[in-house]
Amino acid sequence: MTEGMNLLAGLKTPVSETYADQGVLTIPTTAVRTGRYVQGLQLNTSTGAITATFKPTGSVNAKVGGKTIVFTYSTNNGRWSCNAASLDPAVRPKSCS
Repeated sequence: MTEGMNLLAGLKTPVSETYADQGVLTIPTTAVRTGRYVQGLQLNTSTGAITATFKPTGSVNAKVGGKTIVFTYSTNNGRWSCNAASLDPAVRPKSCS
């Protein structure tokens, strides 16, 4: 779960800076998009949501297998929010809803 949070947190500054400078939401081409436990990151350019999807159960702990953490950037106020409702409450980050 920590890996997903770290990958997402590492995108906060470059995504918000690119939006401020260019008016577009994008993940830098040099960004790390996968990890030992994270299958991949995807950005929804309409909503500003970046989703980290964990690898399937069997590859990772069943409490996170196939689940997601979503960081969403608000273009209205420049704030980030976190949603990890799909994760088991025992491993859900306290900073996420």
